[in-house]
Amino acid sequence: MVRREAADPIDELSSRVEQVAGWVARHRRVALVGAALVLLAAAGWGAWETLATRRELRASAALSRAQADWRRAMGAAPDAREVTEPANPELAARARRDSAQTLLAIAEESSGTRAAVVAALLAGNRLWELGDPQAALDAWESARRGAPADSSLRALVLLRLAEAHEAQGRFGEAAAAFEEAGAIEAYPLRYAALGDAARCFAEAGDAGRALALFDRIEAEAPETILPDHVRARLRELRAAAVASAAPAAP
Repeated sequence: MVRREAADPIDELSSRVEQVAGWVARHRRVALVGAALVLLAAAGWGAWETLATRRELRASAALSRAQADWRRAMGAAPDAREVTEPANPELAARARRDSAQTLLAIAEESSGTRAAVVAALLAGNRLWELGDPQAALDAWESARRGAPADSSLRALVLLRLAEAHEAQGRFGEAAAAFEEAGAIEAYPLRYAALGDAARCFAEAGDAGRALALFDRIEAEAPETILPDHVRARLRELRAAAVASAAPAAP
């Protein structure tokens, strides 16, 4: 058996460099085109990032102006933290209607930005307050589609949808939205959302899913504070399930 001497790593590296250099010399045009494509790709990525940042900043500025205009129309200061309901209901309705239209336009023009999601969310709030629940739900669904996956912003949109469904007695849809919000790890109150999902599943008559979520909360986050009436209801369902599963006495 012939024993081969170990190759000198420096000589091997030099040999590979010479091979690459030789290939480049023989295929200079191909190498130049490849290098140009790499540089163009890098420049394109940088330009795209710059463009995306600028779009986000423009959308955020437009959203800030729209919110300032909304506060002024409601008779508040442009930078007010809270807006008091005007004494004139027609003025309030007109302000909400105008604000909703402006916010929906911003959401459409700046699609793909976080500001667009916030604009659609706020537009839904205005429409809900105007007594147009379907238009509000459409706006919130648009916000959900545009919200980044696994983000707290998406969770907030889902919670607003869930509350609207619950207010209209659609407990199954509300439970599904609460559960989706509770699945977002970036949302700090995710287990509270799962508690709301369990409550709504119970209201919808789906005791199995309600108890599955309740068991999960108690196993993964026992420190989660659920309202007393919610916890009592879920414990009642658990007791009923255990009783129904127990064998009948002889």
